Parts: sequence; structure tokens; C-alpha cells
Amino acid sequence: MAFASGRSKKAQRYFDKSNEVAMNLGARYDLARAQLDSALAFSELEDRRQLGEQLLGELGAVVPEIEREQFPW
Repeated sequence: MAFASGRSKKAQRYFDKSNEVAMNLGARYDLARAQLDSALAFSELEDRRQLGEQLLGELGAVVPEIEREQFPW
């Protein structure tokens, strides 16, 4: 919501917190999603997209096709 309303600094803090909490809990799917979502919002975070896809692959999950279309690669 913060990102959609143009509050990018606040959005970045929320994404970072999501990543931190998921990592601390060992919630690998949630960590993957947090990585992918933050990379989608902030194109300079390409490394997060790669990590998110790697984690999903390890879990036997994939990025939905509709989301793949949104990534600028």
C-alpha cells in the first residue's frame, strides 16, 4: 500500500522488514515472495529477484506467469 501510494521509502522499509522476519522465522516461501515483491517494486534490487526465484525453485514452486511478465528482464 505504501508503494502504491507513492511512499517508496516507507515501502522499502516494509519490504526489508518482511524479508528480515521471514528469514528469522525460517519461512522460506514467504522469504521468496518478499524478495520477489521488493524486486518488482524496486528495479535496482535485481539480486532479490534472483534469490526469490532460487528459493522458489528449491521449494518446487514457480513464479506465476503473470508476474513473470511484469519483471523487466
